[in-house]
Amino acid sequence: MPKYYGYYVIKFNRPIGRVDHDDGRISENVVYAEIGRNSDGTIKYAYPIVEPKINYK
Repeated sequence: MPKYYGYYVIKFNRPIGRVDHDDGRISENVVYAEIGRNSDGTIKYAYPIVEPKINYK
C-alpha cells in the first residue's frame, strides 16, 4: 500500500467488505478500497467501494 500523501483506489485480490447503497441495496464481497492519506503518510480514511470511478478526459 502506498505511503504517500493523496487519494488511492486499491484492488485487493479477495473480498474485503460490503457496501450499503442509499437505495437500500447491499453489495457484498467487494474487492476495492478507497484510501486517503495525510501529508505525513498516515491514513485519513479508508472504506470499501463497489468499483473505482475512472474519469477519462
